[in-house]
This record gives sequence, C-alpha cells and structure tokens, in this order.
Amino acid sequence: MVRRLFVFALAMVPVFGADALAESARAKLKLIQEDKAPPGSVITISSQELNAWVRAELGEEPQIGLRDPKFEMGEGGTASLEAFADFQKLAGTQGGLFATLLAGERKVKIVVLPETASGKVTIRLKLVEISGVPLSGMLLALAAKLVLTHIYDDVKIDEPFDLGHNIDHAVIEPATLRVYIKK
Repeated sequence: MVRRLFVFALAMVPVFGADALAESARAKLKLIQEDKAPPGSVITISSQELNAWVRAELGEEPQIGLRDPKFEMGEGGTASLEAFADFQKLAGTQGGLFATLLAGERKVKIVVLPETASGKVTIRLKLVEISGVPLSGMLLALAAKLVLTHIYDDVKIDEPFDLGHNIDHAVIEPATLRVYIKK
C-alpha cells in the first residue's frame, strides 16, 4: 500500500509542477500586462514556465485548432513553436482554399527571430514546416499568421508593432525569455 501511494505521488509531481509553472508565468505576465512591473526591472520567464502557460492557455480554449504546443528558445535569439494544427479550425470561415486543403491535424513547426528595440518588435520568419515540408512565399506567412495569432492576437509578420505595457525590449536565450521594462 505504501509503495502504491509513493508511485501515485511520483506520478502526480509533473501534474502539480506544470500547474505551478503555468501559474508562475501567468503571474509574471499579469505583472507586465497590468503595467505593475517596476521601471527598469527585468522579468525572466523560463522555457518551462512559458510551455506550461501556453499549454494551460490553449487548454482553456476548446476547439481552436491547436494541440500539444511546445516552445523552444534557441541560440541567436530564435524561438520555435511546434504543435498539431488544424488550419480549417484556425481560419474559421475566413479559411478559403488553403485551410480547406489542410483540414485535419498537421504537425507544424514555426521558427522566428523576434527583433526588439525601443518598445517595438518585428517578427522575422525563419522556417515554417507543415508535416515536415518547408513552406515559402505567401504560404509561409499565411500559415505562420494563422497559428501565431492564436497565441498572440496582435502579431504581425515582418512589420514592426508595439510591445506595449512599458516594455523596452526582450531577449531570448536558450532557456529563458528576459523582458526589460522601460526606465
């Protein structure tokens, strides 16, 4: 009996750990979104916190067309997202032929290089793959936009946009995202 209880407790550690990580990220993001981060401060969010938060957020929105998202922060400031996407669900009634052709779940990988400075960010696409096939041109941007807008509503590709909330810039490192608040 004691052994079964111990095994059960070990099995539950990832469940409670993930929730704690999601809550930690949620608290940090709330501090930023409510403009309560002290001027000149640096908010650090680990890749584990970010992944737990994304899984928790997407889990709260049933039927959006994204499943099993995984973020990875890489060398040189890149960030990647891998997930299963149903482009017909993501696009809704605006999907057209592209979304209809890609109906059903497909593994998607998006690699971006966000460039931030002076309160603005520009998202540069490095790679978009659907089911292991790299996209280019207009399809690359369309697929990326359909997926990324479900994580960040105001995202724009290759066009600067405001970070807001007194954010000066952000730095992506292999294991962390550092958000710098204006002084």
